[in-house]
Amino acid sequence: MPARPLKSPARNFGTLELPVVTVKAERLFRISSYESGEPHFGKTASHRFDDSRREYGTGYFGLSLATAVAESLLHDLEPVGTRYLVAADEVKRRSIHRFEGRDLALADLTGQSMNILGAHAGLFGTANYSIPMRWSRAIYAHPADVDGILYVSRMMAPNLAVVLFDRGRSIGLTQRTPSRALASSAAFAKIRKDLRIAYS
Repeated sequence: MPARPLKSPARNFGTLELPVVTVKAERLFRISSYESGEPHFGKTASHRFDDSRREYGTGYFGLSLATAVAESLLHDLEPVGTRYLVAADEVKRRSIHRFEGRDLALADLTGQSMNILGAHAGLFGTANYSIPMRWSRAIYAHPADVDGILYVSRMMAPNLAVVLFDRGRSIGLTQRTPSRALASSAAFAKIRKDLRIAYS
């Protein structure tokens, strides 16, 4: 039996009941090159769930520090042997951000919730972002008016990641503590070992 192809959202997607989960702002981790001003929402149309028309911005987060590291620092790298080679300067310019604020309503694109909408895990693994971007637009426009999407990390499956939408209103997130330098984080030292990251 041939594999089910990855498809765009159904034409009547806006009439479907959207599975929604609530995630506390305190669970979010973000790695970025900014020391302040987070969360930052980009309109580059170059990431998986970006808006291809650049009409709304997106911000990406992990629900663990390891997931945030993998999805940012390692996202475009191929392992060399059994290690990821990362320039030390790339680590030095990154900061860890944590947040507080209201609970976030997210479209659940995991497990059966994803399947009943007509999607599958290929949504997170495909290198062709055109279809994931269509899902982003469909969810953004859905009457449920969610804050973003909960999905499975490509780099750290089955760990979960989050993309938030910038709807032109306050999403209610503020930095919980001042950002921390990734390079000097004790937690990153362990993650670096676990993810087999070596400095090049």
